[in-house]
Amino acid sequence: MKINLDDANLSADINDMLKAMKNMCEKEERSFLKSVGEIISRAVRKNMTWRSGIKKADYTHMQDDIQAVVKKDKNGRLYVRVQGGKKTGHKWRFLNDGAINKEGTVLVQATHFVEKSINDSQSEVDSEADKLIERIVKTDGK
Repeated sequence: MKINLDDANLSADINDMLKAMKNMCEKEERSFLKSVGEIISRAVRKNMTWRSGIKKADYTHMQDDIQAVVKKDKNGRLYVRVQGGKKTGHKWRFLNDGAINKEGTVLVQATHFVEKSINDSQSEVDSEADKLIERIVKTDGK
């Protein structure tokens, strides 16, 4: 990125460059979030270490039913959501947080796989963000 300090239109040039960078960020946002979702999905799959012994053809294991979806919130901002699919999504809470019945007996031991997955993938997500920023700065947002 080169800036000529003798330029009379310096502030206009900088404004144009920043607008171009902002536009490129907006273009790249969905693909960046999709790649972040894939990174976290891999970590979730790795941290879901326990598999049931069920071998039925129509049974879906939680590790095989992970979805990473890019959505918009009510304010129009994009975000990525990593979740279980229709067949296994309801099980995530019990496996992650555990379950205790009213007598205090532990029915499902908590694994906290979601928190572990987020922590395990943080450096890879940061690296992906750094690559995106580097790509935007090198192209001056064009």
